Amino acid sequence: MNQNCPFCNKEISPTDVFCPHCGNKLPDKKLPFSSVQRIKIYLVSIILAPVGLYWFFKYFKNEDLEKRKVAYVALYLTIFMIIVLIVVNFLFVDSWMKYINIYSQNNYNF
Repeated sequence: MNQNCPFCNKEISPTDVFCPHCGNKLPDKKLPFSSVQRIKIYLVSIILAPVGLYWFFKYFKNEDLEKRKVAYVALYLTIFMIIVLIVVNFLFVDSWMKYINIYSQNNYNF
């Protein structure tokens, strides 16, 4: 089903981002997220924790309730993973400090 460009009123296809006749950027279509897109957003929010904030700020004021839900889930996952990374970092540093202290005590006590 073809539509008309809002600028030049010529026929365009539904998948066009720019009008092939006048070159203007067409208004964003309100397409829902696919399952693959959601999984990608959630995985990136977990693996690269601060990057999840990008999707939060992009979609948290969106009119579409589904996109707002995705934004808030990405925010929660990002915050959770940042907390986990901080805790793991402190545990790692603590274990290394204990190892260094034990090693230094053993080497200096002849």
